[in-house]
Amino acid sequence: LACITGAAGHHFLFSQGVVFPMEVRLEMPSNTAIVFYSLMGVFIGLLSIAVTKIVFIVEDGFEKLPIHWALWPAIGGLVVGIVGYFAPRTLGVGYNNITDILNGHLSIQLLLSLCLLKFISWVVSLGSGTSGGTLAPLLTIGGAAGALIGGVILYWFPDSGVTVPMAALVGMSAIFAGASRAFITSIIFALESTGESNALLALLATCTAAYFSSYFIME
Repeated sequence: LACITGAAGHHFLFSQGVVFPMEVRLEMPSNTAIVFYSLMGVFIGLLSIAVTKIVFIVEDGFEKLPIHWALWPAIGGLVVGIVGYFAPRTLGVGYNNITDILNGHLSIQLLLSLCLLKFISWVVSLGSGTSGGTLAPLLTIGGAAGALIGGVILYWFPDSGVTVPMAALVGMSAIFAGASRAFITSIIFALESTGESNALLALLATCTAAYFSSYFIME
């Protein structure tokens, strides 16, 4: 009932379209592509472990600072501002960035920027105790990483059947599955937020690999 009410309210107040529309419909992946997406899931799962551990390390680092805790958010805000000055796309919620990543509108340089600089500003912001979300930054980082990995796979294995938009989609879902351990949620979220039902097999393969990598390695 809560989900129905929320969805109906969104449709009434905003629109009935998906959150992250994709310009080109994704095709059902081949068996070979599924293998590559599974391997990609293992890597993204390890990335999710690193992201989670670094967040806790930064939080512990702020607790050791010889200043009052009320000043921590000022440091976090300063870092976010400096990073945002040089990389404006790292500021804000970032839904436009996610849509651009899924549609392949960003260059390799911008993908690297979002993957690394967005992570820096986000992890310092969280570690400083500043109010902020985790979903959109994780999706941005995972989507950018997935697109970059998909590009590398296509460069070395052009007949793999992997596509950059699909790699971006499964990348953002896999990092969410690995970091949050919300396996089914990460898959359903990707399907409903894009409307791309043909991505189901690739999502199952990648999120399963990422989930179990996180499950067996991280506490």
